[in-house]
Amino acid sequence: MKGTHFKQPLEYKIEIAGESWKQGSNVQGTLEVKCHSGEDISISRLGVQLSYCTKKKLKEKDLAGISEIESSLRSGDSTSLDFNFTLSEKCPITEKSKSLYLIYGDLDNPFDSGFLEIEVTPSKTITDFIQTFEQFFRFKLKTLKMKKNVIEAIATPPASKDWTSIQKMSLQFSMEGDTLLVNFIFSLKKMSFDSSVEKTKDEKREVSLSIGKSEYERYGTFNQEAIQKMISDVLEQIKVKPLL
Repeated sequence: MKGTHFKQPLEYKIEIAGESWKQGSNVQGTLEVKCHSGEDISISRLGVQLSYCTKKKLKEKDLAGISEIESSLRSGDSTSLDFNFTLSEKCPITEKSKSLYLIYGDLDNPFDSGFLEIEVTPSKTITDFIQTFEQFFRFKLKTLKMKKNVIEAIATPPASKDWTSIQKMSLQFSMEGDTLLVNFIFSLKKMSFDSSVEKTKDEKREVSLSIGKSEYERYGTFNQEAIQKMISDVLEQIKVKPLL
């Protein structure tokens, strides 16, 4: 991925290895600075800054929309800078309204600098879990959002009488070290009988899983079989049972 920004008399060119990144991966690249005049330009904080930004506030040039995470500064009068930012396992993922950006140029004056959006997706472990859930159980996850270091996704069940009790469903994902935490949240409409009268009642139910690396990984690959069993055990608690 490449970007170019002009702020006369300076020209900034940034090049990054990759087009998208997962939580926990490295964002690395090079910033080149070129001066198109014979003047001596002094900028105290020239470099690249990894920031979490609100897109609407960026358009309004509101500094409140920029939250700095990490910076890499040019040394002396060097015309190039190599940078390498390690994303945390809980770093924000890219959403419609918010995203990670690389700000490059004069970091004391970010709106005189260049902005390059970094597309970040959930970590490989979370992505593998989601793919297993969708592929083998035909549930669809959408609208992934970050909420307090947790990825939350709305789930839509397949069209089947087994899942008619589900009114709403969401999943929450996070990593604690090598442990995958998954929280299933169900809003249910259950049948009940009172004095032989059939009624419905609303019920909220949560089921939490704490899955260690030795459980979700086998011989260096994602253990789909074990994860399928765990998901099946959760869904079995929710599945509509036939009346005898």
